[in-house]
Amino acid sequence: MLLGSCFAQHIANKLRQHKFNVATPFGVLYNPLSIANSLYFLLNKTQLTDKDIFLQHDVWKSYAFHSAYNNTSAQGLLHTLQEEINQSHTFLQQCNTLIITLGTAYVYYLNETNQVVANCHKTDAKAFTRKRVSLNEIVHTYTHLLTTLKAFNPSLQVICTVSPIRHWKDGAHSNQLSKSILLLAIESLQEQFDFVNYFPAYELVLDDLRDYRFYEQDMLHPNTTAIDYVWQHFSNTYFSEETKEINSKVYALTKNEIHKPISPESERYKEFMEQHAKKVHALRTQYPFLKL
Repeated sequence: MLLGSCFAQHIANKLRQHKFNVATPFGVLYNPLSIANSLYFLLNKTQLTDKDIFLQHDVWKSYAFHSAYNNTSAQGLLHTLQEEINQSHTFLQQCNTLIITLGTAYVYYLNETNQVVANCHKTDAKAFTRKRVSLNEIVHTYTHLLTTLKAFNPSLQVICTVSPIRHWKDGAHSNQLSKSILLLAIESLQEQFDFVNYFPAYELVLDDLRDYRFYEQDMLHPNTTAIDYVWQHFSNTYFSEETKEINSKVYALTKNEIHKPISPESERYKEFMEQHAKKVHALRTQYPFLKL
């Protein structure tokens, strides 16, 4: 299971390409308190009510979820969100790894309720109060959270990362302070919990690559080359040689599946697909747990 910033979604996509069983509930989340709240939703299997959603321009949304979760029907949205929570509750109980990617230490509080929001949904800025959470607050929150998670799923391992995506809207200096708080918080949690590990995605992009040719045109988001670079290091860090060998075979099949032929009716393409089907069958026979 992965929760966190859009960089977490990139890693999730890589895992899906290699046919790992992956869940990314709630969509993109940026700050540590929203991520913690989301995990408590799953741990407690929280039952949502009308108070958890709001109407904006004839569309229902929730401040606990990304804007991708929306519906013109209140009950339709509540049903979708509840299904996500219920299914992810079970997934979290059974999965072996939780990856948390922290994006920023800045948090938005809804003035009306003083609740932390995961997404502002482009609501008027006057509706929120923006604060930078302290190192102590993050460590205190996650000390309790991680203890609860381990009791809920004793086999769970946690990988923490800091997103290399810079929040330039905060200002260059404020962004650095924010990232530093997140890094120090993870360091403190590592010292407390032996099942918490840090993966240096932030350092790989900003220190190893450290060049704008590894970024998208906005000069903020890592491009495909950077993501592939981080993925390679992630694979070398956490996967066995056997897993990497399986990944290589699976990825080759995945590329075949997305191949768009010029002449789909040609004998050559039919032969290509027959060979592909044989490879899928052979790999599925060798590794029955793969969902090919």
